[in-house]
Amino acid sequence: MERENGYLIFKYNCSYKDLINNKIINDLARHRVSFYLTKEKLYFKEEENVYHELIGSKIANYLKIKTVNYDLASIITSDKNMKGVVSSSFLDENYHIVSFASIISDYSKKYNKELQANDMNLEFIWHALEDRYQKHPNSNIIVSNIINQLIDYFLLDLLIGNIDNGKYNYELMENDTDAKCTPYYDFERTFIFKHTRFTIGPNDNNDIYSVIEKFLLEYSPNYINRFLDMYSKLTPLQLEKIFEEVEKDIDYPLPINLKNILFLSYSRHYYKIGDILEKIKINNLSRK
Repeated sequence: MERENGYLIFKYNCSYKDLINNKIINDLARHRVSFYLTKEKLYFKEEENVYHELIGSKIANYLKIKTVNYDLASIITSDKNMKGVVSSSFLDENYHIVSFASIISDYSKKYNKELQANDMNLEFIWHALEDRYQKHPNSNIIVSNIINQLIDYFLLDLLIGNIDNGKYNYELMENDTDAKCTPYYDFERTFIFKHTRFTIGPNDNNDIYSVIEKFLLEYSPNYINRFLDMYSKLTPLQLEKIFEEVEKDIDYPLPINLKNILFLSYSRHYYKIGDILEKIKINNLSRK
């Protein structure tokens, strides 16, 4: 497919409304322009931080985390010119999507639990999932698999500074007998190393470094070693290599200023994590 300045070009000789009426696209009626390209089986969303999406999905793949793969896309109609990213549909047949906002709300209403400001936390979610899938065959395995993958996503959040990781941005695919995580998606608000919406417990503050330290002090060696492995692989030097891979994929250079900002902010974050590891001597853990 033709590219221009890194963007795949989707050009239509009709209006945006005509595309909807002719079912060429299925508008998703969200707060920003987003729709499903029916023939191509691709989701498009209009946004400005497009390069964050490409870099984020490339990082997740590198760390072997199941993720949505993004590409740049320009949608041109007779009355609109939209730029954003496209990705393939990830919904498996015979499953439906449920957000963690709904899961948390359902559990809270069922047991008359007051929703807390920080209800997107691993402790609360674990209880909610056990209750939700208790009648499913192999419910223990289902919940364990979800939690293991969620912790991978949680650790990726902490590593790349995703601040848009609340209960409305996490989802599961479920049916009457099974449930599983959707791939990790939405990297638009990454490389912001201030706070996190996804924490360990309900009383945690949202400071990203406090959450990292608590995780390293309290969780089992298997999970800690997973974070250490991710951290050791995603060095600042590796991030530069990922920039190069993205540029090769789209056959277009990333903005130099963007690369400098992301590299410097991640380098500071990387060395702050290193200080935490040194402080609690976590490097002495075996990595079996």
